Amino acid sequence: MGELSRDRVTETLERLQERYSSFDVQQTSVGVPSEVYERAVDGGVLDASVRVRNEAGEVLVAESEDHEETPRVRYDPASDPAAELERALLAETGVGCRIEDLLDVSIVAVHDEDDEDRDPAYLLEASFEGRYEDGTPGERLAWRDEVEETSLA
Repeated sequence: MGELSRDRVTETLERLQERYSSFDVQQTSVGVPSEVYERAVDGGVLDASVRVRNEAGEVLVAESEDHEETPRVRYDPASDPAAELERALLAETGVGCRIEDLLDVSIVAVHDEDDEDRDPAYLLEASFEGRYEDGTPGERLAWRDEVEETSLA
């Protein structure tokens, strides 16, 4: 499982490098409980947050009980990561946008802290910049003046 996951991350990173000329790449490792590890294994290779700005300069945020963050989508890009992210974000949020830039990427090795014999699961966390095109934010989404970023890992 570890090699397959690492290969998928490498392939996705290469696709991103073909599309975007320059972005920072960090590497990190996290230990998580087994249930979080299972979600990391099953959730797709690219965990993308998208800062979508509307014409007024406001940022689309996903609201929860204790914080707000830019919407996130986890998926496996096959050929065009930006176009696939635009489709996934529209399905998730009801908002259509055009991905304009990739800001940064982290390669994350996720370790099961409850079972040290399991191979790490690898995924990419990426932050994108997008421009609003159309649609209405769905439930628990809103336009705000600014928002703080958080990481899923």
